[in-house]
Amino acid sequence: MNYSSFICKIVTNPKQILFENNISLSEFSAQFPRVRNRDCIDIFNVIVWGKLSYDIVESYKINDYIIIEGYISLKNINSNYALDSNYKYKKQVEITAFKIYPFSSNI
Repeated sequence: MNYSSFICKIVTNPKQILFENNISLSEFSAQFPRVRNRDCIDIFNVIVWGKLSYDIVESYKINDYIIIEGYISLKNINSNYALDSNYKYKKQVEITAFKIYPFSSNI
C-alpha cells in the first residue's frame, strides 16, 4: 500500500470546485520542509474530497504547516508525454488526502 503520512507547508491557497451532485474537491500545492540541501524544492499537489474539502478552504492558508494522511500517485504533467533532457517522462507527485491535521512548530 502507498498510504503515508507527511508534514508539509501549504504554498498555494486551496481552490475549491463543486460538482453537480454537491460533491466538493479542493486542490492546493504543498512543500516538504527541508533540513538539508535547501536548494532542492519538493512541491506536490494535494487533492481533498468531500466534507474535508470545505474545512480545508475555510481553515488553512499559505505558509500553514499541516500533517497529511493519504495515498500517493504519479500524474503525467501533460498529455503529450513530453520528454525532459534526461529522456524521462515528466511526472508530478499527487497526494489524495483523507485526513489533515494542523501542525504547530517552528521548522
